[in-house]
Amino acid sequence: MVLKAKPTDFRSRKYVTIGAVEYRIDDLGKAFDFVADPDDWRAAIYCKIQASEFKITSDAVWFYTGTDLTLAGAYHEDLDGRTMVEVKAVGHRNGPAGDH
Repeated sequence: MVLKAKPTDFRSRKYVTIGAVEYRIDDLGKAFDFVADPDDWRAAIYCKIQASEFKITSDAVWFYTGTDLTLAGAYHEDLDGRTMVEVKAVGHRNGPAGDH
């Protein structure tokens, strides 16, 4: 069986399910934009995020780059008392979907 989909079908979707979690694509985009290099979204990722945002950010990185976001280092507490974690991913360019 061959499924035929119009190219606009995916772009018109508002939700996507990753694992057992359904996300708004806009929310995934915001999470990804927070960690991605604004000048080169395909680049590797290394930054700090709130620990409470790890799940959606990890799923967003996978959705947009096909790579895994992993914990890269220590936990920190910021000035507002939030737990921050260092995260990293190889990024789209160096991942399985990259242009290599």
